[in-house]
Amino acid sequence: MNEYQDKPPHDTDRSDDVYAWLLSQANRLRESRPEAVDWLGLAEELEDIVALQRAKVVSLLSIVQAHLLKWHYSRMRRSEHSWQRSLVAARAELNLILDESRILRNELPGFTVKAYAPARRIAGTDMRLGKRDWERLFPSDCPWTPEQILDQDFFPVLAPTANGRK
Repeated sequence: MNEYQDKPPHDTDRSDDVYAWLLSQANRLRESRPEAVDWLGLAEELEDIVALQRAKVVSLLSIVQAHLLKWHYSRMRRSEHSWQRSLVAARAELNLILDESRILRNELPGFTVKAYAPARRIAGTDMRLGKRDWERLFPSDCPWTPEQILDQDFFPVLAPTANGRK
């Protein structure tokens, strides 16, 4: 058992506390008591855990892409370290997750596409643009590759259309 595993009671109910239930199921497996394992419930919870991690990856990608859009299209607050710090932090967390999961890394192109629409809205809102303005300003498809999005050293140059300039 590692430091995070408590030994929950074996009669833990999944609907009461899913995490205690998962620990209980893990203990039953360790004790080689497969007949006591709720196999269907365990499979459902494991799928839910993967779904949560997928959602987290998409959320982090939205944050990164929003910051890249702001960096590329806003001259006003470009020097603020908070944008850069937030971008670096989100990229670091994203890379940690993806380094631990080949399956999630393989799904990165699809996640990137899925995360871009919310990223546009976030960036537009942060830049205090009306919807029509940010829809016109930001490309409809993500202009960066997944590799650029994850690269801690990549920061796009200021766009010729920054702050609505033509």
